[in-house]
Amino acid sequence: MATRPVTVAGINRKIKNAHLLADKTATPLEMDQLDDGFRVSLPKEAPDPVDSVIVVEYAEGAAK
Repeated sequence: MATRPVTVAGINRKIKNAHLLADKTATPLEMDQLDDGFRVSLPKEAPDPVDSVIVVEYAEGAAK
């Protein structure tokens, strides 16, 4: 499946996982933790043509 990478900056906490809110099975998205955020691979086709929401679950603890 083709994907689109999206970088989210400004998050300085370790991320446990991310998934799309519209995905009822909450399948984790491919993700790379960066120094100041993360990069996530989204499906080529958005689940919602107007507003697709990425749910981010932080790992325990305040900082990475």
